[in-house]
Amino acid sequence: PHRRLYCVSCKFQIPPLKNSLTGLSPFRHPDGRKLPSQSTTAPGSLSPPLTSLLPGVELAHGESSEQFNYTAVDQENAKESQSFNRMLSGRVSTRIPDEHYSRLRSPGEISCPHYSHDSLLAPRPRLPHSEPVRFVLLLTVLFPFTSLSAAVQEHVILCGGPALRKWEDLRNENEQHDRWWGNFIRASTLRMAEIRIRHGSEAKLIWIVYRPGYLSRAHADGKSYPVWIQEQADKRNCQLIWIDSGAQAITAINERPARSIFSFDYFGHSNRYAFMLDYSNDIMAISKAWIHQRDLGRIRKSVFSRGAICQSYGCHTGESMSKVWRRKIGNRLIGANGKTNYSEVGQGRLPYVTGSWVR
Repeated sequence: PHRRLYCVSCKFQIPPLKNSLTGLSPFRHPDGRKLPSQSTTAPGSLSPPLTSLLPGVELAHGESSEQFNYTAVDQENAKESQSFNRMLSGRVSTRIPDEHYSRLRSPGEISCPHYSHDSLLAPRPRLPHSEPVRFVLLLTVLFPFTSLSAAVQEHVILCGGPALRKWEDLRNENEQHDRWWGNFIRASTLRMAEIRIRHGSEAKLIWIVYRPGYLSRAHADGKSYPVWIQEQADKRNCQLIWIDSGAQAITAINERPARSIFSFDYFGHSNRYAFMLDYSNDIMAISKAWIHQRDLGRIRKSVFSRGAICQSYGCHTGESMSKVWRRKIGNRLIGANGKTNYSEVGQGRLPYVTGSWVR
């Protein structure tokens, strides 16, 4: 006389509820449908299909829900049926009483994991993984940068272009820039040597260089500067990325893997508000390519590792841009309060500041 019900997921037998499905008062399906009560179902007639009342439950194999009458006929279970229907009536989220849990298992057996401590109308699925496996999966989701940072560590160097001598010769001698074309290139290679010493010969170097400035200076000087730059990159096992604008520089940075940038350095002209990739090259004392502090929000901060060391060797960066960098990127940018001096890079010394370095 008792109906046999099984969990759809694992086929575990669910307690017989034949008397619990024809209530004295109406109740609703989770999707809002009003289900008939005993008052609308004549004795001996068919009640609604059992599987439509309990999503996630199916009949035993070979049984059809249309073939049976679910009217309460078992006096022994009548009281329990009424109690269970009152719980279902308007209180679908109520937890099933303990006596129902006890019927989900036989002696020595574990109860169905898809139905324990949940309403039968809204069963809570359980993960099939063991506790240690679930813990590892949780760490992977919450801290994805952990595995990435162990596999990828990149050091990015952004390099601006030089001014042309035909413009700089018009200035006072103490105000001239870039008498030597390779100030920023030599400073970049010195920094690469430092990285190799500190992080090993296998450290990955990314060199982003503003190409138009070196093409025009090479034409003016009658030299092959872009070829020499490529040779320096090959010699140092460095990935060279040529760019033609500030937007391309930002794109090159954003294409790095997540949390991969462990250090970032800028060598080039700048003022307190911007990295000037071009300066006094096409037009005297004018920049035609830059990354302004207003553009820093376009840089993906997720490509920088936590605690990445970032520094600008351009003039005046620390007077404004460093603060915006901190706010937009999340890492500190060491910048100059005052002018930077490249006069000794040919002797193996990185640029120094005439004022002070600030964060």
